[in-house]
Amino acid sequence: HLWETSVIRRAYEDKKVYKKFECRAWIAGLIRPFTLTEFLRSIIEQFHVNCLQSVGEREKTEIQVLRKMGMMKKDDLVDEFMRYVNEKTYLIVLDDIQNIEEWGDIKPCFQNNKKGSRIIVSAYQAGVASLCVGPEDVVPEYKQLFVDENIYAFYEKGSHNGIDSMEAGSSSNTGIASSDGSGNKKILNHRETLAVFRDTQLIGRQKEKSEILKLVLNEDSQQLEVISLWGMGGIGKTTLVRDVYQELSGKFEKRACVTILRPFSLDKLLEDIAMQIGCEVKKMVRYLEGKKYLIVLDDLSSNTEWDTIIPQFPAMETSSRIIVTTRIKDIANHCSNKHKNICELQRLGHRSARDLFMKKVFGRTINLDEQYPTLIEQANLILKKCNGLPLAIVTIGGFLANQPKIAFQWRKLNEHISAELAMNPELGTIKTVLMRSYDGLPYHLKSCFLYMPIFPEDYRVGRGRLVRRWTAEG
Repeated sequence: HLWETSVIRRAYEDKKVYKKFECRAWIAGLIRPFTLTEFLRSIIEQFHVNCLQSVGEREKTEIQVLRKMGMMKKDDLVDEFMRYVNEKTYLIVLDDIQNIEEWGDIKPCFQNNKKGSRIIVSAYQAGVASLCVGPEDVVPEYKQLFVDENIYAFYEKGSHNGIDSMEAGSSSNTGIASSDGSGNKKILNHRETLAVFRDTQLIGRQKEKSEILKLVLNEDSQQLEVISLWGMGGIGKTTLVRDVYQELSGKFEKRACVTILRPFSLDKLLEDIAMQIGCEVKKMVRYLEGKKYLIVLDDLSSNTEWDTIIPQFPAMETSSRIIVTTRIKDIANHCSNKHKNICELQRLGHRSARDLFMKKVFGRTINLDEQYPTLIEQANLILKKCNGLPLAIVTIGGFLANQPKIAFQWRKLNEHISAELAMNPELGTIKTVLMRSYDGLPYHLKSCFLYMPIFPEDYRVGRGRLVRRWTAEG
């Protein structure tokens, strides 16, 4: 966390940054429990100092500010704060936000003054950091700030005017130092999968979203309900449950959204959850008793994992909900004891797939027949290869967005897509998901899968014939 803070501090004190903002404030750790009065007082004190005289008069200025602040009443604090945030260009750093509820208390204080103001939220938990950014229905973009450090900046796409929250969040599952290369790679793989969906806006998923919201908000059941969402890798489970999670903001007393990392560690998982809901791990069960809570567990991979997780959550009549995503139907059935609470996420239909592809390539949904008729044939071939898989559509569409909009370029991709996947880093996310799916296969099925390249591309393979060949060749 010290390294993360020093990175933000260098940006905060940069001369160009200093000149851009009329007033600045750095809140190094919130007073807990959070009190609005003390929060506003701390910001106004720094605004006064940063807004006033030159460096030579700084000591005198601080004395004047302290006297003035001591005389201020609560209503005066609010008025003074609103004057600053409405009229000035400001930069505020909120260091060490521990859970999304804390950000929920702070966020209403800052309205968009359309002056290019900025808020930087530093969080040790990447899940908390990413949830502080931009509109609740849009997945933020992100960057890894250093190749050898697990420090990420989450930010809203196209945020050039008005307030923008940019989080520098380190993964709490690996710490700040990058000492474990394999562990870091596994974390990045999931982050990459999440990031490529940032512009989908749930195209073609409104029905599924409505179904899950209906199950979560079902007022007929006061019991703890588990909703399972299953489907193949890259189908969009993470994006969908994240969107649902954001929409349910304010509906539950406590919430947490975590990804189950590999190798599985119950202690690390509970630590992430406890940090988001704002309690100690050892007190979490008692802390949640009597509360209405929502927990999202993304990417569960075995029944054993679930059996160790579920005892940590009290099953009381508080209308609490747990949402689980998994690639395996049997795991979904194991988690949810009610058939109606099990949802399978299917591939996108042709129309939704095409709309998503157009939006990624051109930035909006367009009529390809009218504007780019020469691209129609190649676009259809690409969509056929993607087969309704959002991950493939978004990744390839994002790659083509930066390429010339000519048939030759698209034909080249179609004809050499295997080589492009192997060599082009922009398409690496698809390869990552494919490898992760392959790694998850039982040992005896891996050899069966690797047998498939003997058949030509797009060749229809008869099931009976394939099984006989497998059997004959051992």
